[in-house]
Amino acid sequence: MTQKLELHGIAKNFNRKQALRDVTLSIAAGEIVSLVGQSGCGKSTLLRLIAGIEHPDGGRIFLDGAEVSGRDRFVEPENRKVGMVFQDYALFPHLTVRQNIRFGMKGRLSPADHKRISGLMASLGLEKLAENHPHMLSGGEQQRVALARALAPQPSVLLMDEPFSNLDRGLRDRVRTETVALLRDLGTTVIIVTHDAEEALSSGDTVVLMREGGIVQAGSPYEIYDHPISPYAARFFCDFNVLPGRLRSGGLETALGCFAAPNAKGVEGGPGFAYIRPQQFLPSLQGGKWRGKITGRTFLGADEVIEIRVPQLADPVRLRTSQRIPRDIVELGFDMADQRVIVFDDKKGDVLAKLSAVET
Repeated sequence: MTQKLELHGIAKNFNRKQALRDVTLSIAAGEIVSLVGQSGCGKSTLLRLIAGIEHPDGGRIFLDGAEVSGRDRFVEPENRKVGMVFQDYALFPHLTVRQNIRFGMKGRLSPADHKRISGLMASLGLEKLAENHPHMLSGGEQQRVALARALAPQPSVLLMDEPFSNLDRGLRDRVRTETVALLRDLGTTVIIVTHDAEEALSSGDTVVLMREGGIVQAGSPYEIYDHPISPYAARFFCDFNVLPGRLRSGGLETALGCFAAPNAKGVEGGPGFAYIRPQQFLPSLQGGKWRGKITGRTFLGADEVIEIRVPQLADPVRLRTSQRIPRDIVELGFDMADQRVIVFDDKKGDVLAKLSAVET
């Protein structure tokens, strides 16, 4: 597979503070990458380095096999064929929609350029808005204009910095789905920066989780969700129940049972934690393994998050269910069909079991 963008050991400092450290990443042609992490982790800085807006303090950047940033090489932003969609869209208020889209095109436009612009406007539903100015547009329409402007020059890579964050929830989901579908149809290589875990998982072919200037984990959405390599990665993508226990004989003994931990060699007898997703617990009015009292409810529409105080545990168990539980006293079971319990070593945070099962 052809590598469109390659980052090797990228580092960046601001006022002696390290913003990026040893970032290495390869992105294939046509791949959509979700770059996700908390505010201040270095996501936007990395985009600026790729675009050429900032110079790296270390490492090298290659675009289409050619070095564009390095110790003895720096290609200016206008010569990189990198498009960018900013969080606030950065549309020119005095220009119409059509003029904003044309702005990124250099020199005299050819018939092919005009055809491409018309095609983009048609694909994004902007034809009837061509002579409108930005203040006449909704947030979703402005986002589409910014996207069309970035795509018009046929960039080698498209960078999108929190492109959907200014939209209302319902509109954000629809615009994101439509935008990602269009980018896939066009075969565009894209990096989307977001702080939202759900958005990252739903948008990217590859999800890259960052923390404090470095990459924590990178993989497919399924891989990074089902097989987090650290407690931080696990918690970022899901609100886990965390059960403390003691590692013995290839398992983790907890108050709710023993979970398999076949990789626990060398940490025998030490502390560990079982990470269990809220949807893995099952509530019932009778027939459950553990009995508890409901102490809190958060109604989400189709689902409800319920907190249950179980005598065996210091903290309440959180479960997510579509069932309607009318009583305060319930019995709690475990979904044996969904056995993705993750066991971490307390000392290093190492994964001891990616797929484990409750011993019956």
